[in-house]
Amino acid sequence: MKSIGGSLLWLALVPLLVFASATRLRFGNWRNPASFLCIVWIGACGPALVLGAASVSVVSLLVTWGMLGSFVLGSFLVPQAASDAAIAANESCWKFDESRLAIAVVVSGCVGLIAVASYVVSATSDLSSLGTVQGWVEIAVKYSVARYQDQETETIFVRLLVGINYAGAMLAGVLKGQDPDARRGFLPLLPILACCLITLVTTAKTPLMLGILCSFAGQFASRSSTSATVSAATSGRFRRIAGFVLVVIVLLGSLVLRYGGADGLDLKLLVERTGSYAIGPVYAFSAWVSTGGIEVADPGLGRYSVAGIFELLGIGRRVSGFYEYITINDATADSNIFSALRGLIQDFYLPGALLFMLLLGLCAQILAMRRSDGPWERAISVGFLSAIYLFLGWSPIISIFNYNGVHFAVLVVFLGLLMCVRKVPGSRVV
Repeated sequence: MKSIGGSLLWLALVPLLVFASATRLRFGNWRNPASFLCIVWIGACGPALVLGAASVSVVSLLVTWGMLGSFVLGSFLVPQAASDAAIAANESCWKFDESRLAIAVVVSGCVGLIAVASYVVSATSDLSSLGTVQGWVEIAVKYSVARYQDQETETIFVRLLVGINYAGAMLAGVLKGQDPDARRGFLPLLPILACCLITLVTTAKTPLMLGILCSFAGQFASRSSTSATVSAATSGRFRRIAGFVLVVIVLLGSLVLRYGGADGLDLKLLVERTGSYAIGPVYAFSAWVSTGGIEVADPGLGRYSVAGIFELLGIGRRVSGFYEYITINDATADSNIFSALRGLIQDFYLPGALLFMLLLGLCAQILAMRRSDGPWERAISVGFLSAIYLFLGWSPIISIFNYNGVHFAVLVVFLGLLMCVRKVPGSRVV
């Protein structure tokens, strides 16, 4: 199978840049679902392609371009003029009561903090050890070891608490998207704070990354049908920079706790593991394609894209890491991050996966441009669009709907939005 490497890998970014530019010109912003997907994949593939650590299968690049291009094509099939016509024809709109949303966010964040306390109490019987750094390191190592040995590290009750916290992060995004310039203080950030603490306690990166993605998903979904602009005030820029720095510190802190332990920090292992997260979507997926992965003999029909549901129904069982490693060179030896594209292909064959992405792009754009005529429509529109953003944002890693906690969080968001929606006569901003 033909492959390219070295400086030629830079060319692999060209189609992604073309897709991104086309969607930006078409829709006028980067928060549109198609534009968002392109930016996510440029960020996911960029480090690996720039580093050029190994050759990449040409077929895997063609498959990646085809899948992303199908989504973009689907979004382009929706007439752009329909959005302006719908807005002009509707003098009233449905929006979400901000005071109710704020209460829901704060309550969800407090539930998240209860989940943090549950993690801590479950990991140690000596609460006095929490006053020392070593006590926290031991808790982190315990959860890390249990996770890699495929042991249960949390009860169903704690998982539900974490799911409610994710829902709170999405509702916080909806609150932010509805009025980007409003000042609400620190309380709406409680769900993200809980995610930071869960990541530090358990050394799992997923809670923090997923919490941030949930917040963006809610924000972009709620702003999808409005022309409101975000203030470029210096204070807003400072908050974004401070937030980015905090995320980096928490992620590095979780890695230090994971690879620390009694013998001190294993710096070499830390660097290797961190690098494996950056190259997975390109090199691991290329290895899978190179070994004949796209020649699916037995389609999963959803078993690889919504594995959590199949496990609940007793049809299948998830394992730690989900996929096995494919070692064909040093670049693929330490990564089992194959992206959501592999799951879609294994579920529906390659043609079916391409059709799925086309229809998903079509549906996402319809929801992004739809004007709501009632409370149910408004809540369902924002809820479903938030779920699509979650899938798109997590797609370089795996299908996010393999996690049952995400299904539960989306359900909580639907219920929360229905409780908060109200009609505002004469308003043009949703």
